[in-house]
Amino acid sequence: MARSQPWQEARTWFTPEEPDRTVRHWGPLLLRSGRRRVLDVGCGGGRHTIYLARLGLRVTAGDQSALALEETRRWLQREQLRASLTQLDMVALPFAPETFDAVLSVNVLHHAQPGEARRAVEEVWRVLRPGGLFLAVLAGPRDCRCLLERPLGAVCPVCKGTAVASDSARPCDELDLYGLFAGFSILSTQRRSLSLPGGAGPPCWRGVNWRVWAERPAV
Repeated sequence: MARSQPWQEARTWFTPEEPDRTVRHWGPLLLRSGRRRVLDVGCGGGRHTIYLARLGLRVTAGDQSALALEETRRWLQREQLRASLTQLDMVALPFAPETFDAVLSVNVLHHAQPGEARRAVEEVWRVLRPGGLFLAVLAGPRDCRCLLERPLGAVCPVCKGTAVASDSARPCDELDLYGLFAGFSILSTQRRSLSLPGGAGPPCWRGVNWRVWAERPAV
């Protein structure tokens, strides 16, 4: 049996075909609200970029991986859709302030190192216009060290960038989210169990999954 090439193995990992169900709900709401300029941070193989472009939204898709962006580009070409693609680092987004009406981040923030997740969220704040929406989907327990960060003055200590062993991590709670999304108005949080078929993927994905809807206040 011929062995698959590395790009094929990677593609099966970061290119599921169906968008997250929260994004399927979110897209039409963006259209109805007139929020059409959308940034997909950590687009992977493009499943959410494609879905939002199908709706007629003006999508900018970014990822650190050139391979992911190439997969997204090919998918857009196959469906004759348009989106702007750019290689980026989520802690230093290459966009002017108040560029977007909405920002999407699915299964990205929990890959950050301690301290980076908050900087990434601050970058989202910067590029969102006042009244803009932020949808984040992120995992909770085990290796997700960024979620151990706390707001100053909280009962639990703030992670100051020191490494945290995976067996000492714990699922994040709403206190973590309000610390991580400081400055945003959190409209809704949803906590659900998540298990990928066959137990594939990072250990932190086999546990708790948070969906956070937030808004940059208009004033």
